[in-house]
Amino acid sequence: DSFKKVLELLYKNKKINPLIVEVGVTRNFGDLGDGDSTSIWAWYISTYGGSYHGCDINKNSLNECVDVLRKYITGSDRSTFVKLTESDGVEFLRNLQYNNIDLLYLDTVDWVKGSHDSGFYHLKLLLQGINKISIGGMIMFDDTFNVETFEGKAEFAIPYLLEHPKFTCLHRGYQFIFRRDY
Repeated sequence: DSFKKVLELLYKNKKINPLIVEVGVTRNFGDLGDGDSTSIWAWYISTYGGSYHGCDINKNSLNECVDVLRKYITGSDRSTFVKLTESDGVEFLRNLQYNNIDLLYLDTVDWVKGSHDSGFYHLKLLLQGINKISIGGMIMFDDTFNVETFEGKAEFAIPYLLEHPKFTCLHRGYQFIFRRDY
């Protein structure tokens, strides 16, 4: 439901060639239940237009991502650009030159019950990317296992954004979606 919702919102924004940035790319091509979000973004930009920049620290995931992008982007004249970067996500966002991200999808560092490593890392990602989101742009987090306590990857990032005056929560569930209002 959340992927459908974010794509509908992206489409309704009527922005020509939206920029989608993903930290934590496909790792299992064809398995939408486990890390194949890149297929969704690639399908969208090949169908409606747009750009994609993916980042992952794992070379194997990047190789999977190349296959996904070839499947959906090859032959499409709708995409403006497609780029992959092998890097730590925080460094990637720190050095990213875009200030017009229409969708920032954060899904990296698997969450482990009892550890807050993933939660702290996703907060660091958010803090590096928050000012690069365009007005009307969105941030989406994956793997929230409890919508009341925010247990999951964005356990610290979600409460931060819920209190942030520039952002509105559009979707609460396994994935959270926030929009930058101004």
